Amino acid sequence: MSSKFAVYKGKFWCKTCGKEVGTIRIYPETGMGSWMCSEKHLSEVHVFQVGYKKKKDYEREE
Repeated sequence: MSSKFAVYKGKFWCKTCGKEVGTIRIYPETGMGSWMCSEKHLSEVHVFQVGYKKKKDYEREE
């Protein structure tokens, strides 16, 4: 297993053909998750945000 991602078991469906996939790869550096069905379609989702925003990023400019 690579140190760049972690593999988790579950039920995930291909976004292209709808086939069920049994594992997902989670990449902690980017917060992305991906899985590939038997037809070689790659599905990706944003699982969590990496880093944080500062208070000034949320303030409005007038």
